[in-house]
Amino acid sequence: MFTIALIIYLVFLTVYLIFFWALTYHLRNYYIPGERLPVLARALVLSMMLLAAFSVVAFMAVPWDA
Repeated sequence: MFTIALIIYLVFLTVYLIFFWALTYHLRNYYIPGERLPVLARALVLSMMLLAAFSVVAFMAVPWDA
């Protein structure tokens, strides 16, 4: 059961990271000086990183032996 859950979880994290990298790429390349949106986007990126870290902790906290 752990192996199946790990594979599904790694697919989820891979897709999540692809969206994260796409967001940071577009922020770097299409930034308009004086625009307030990058502040909000950086907050979104930080929250995405925190949510990814929390999901890893939650996945590892599951008692797989039961």
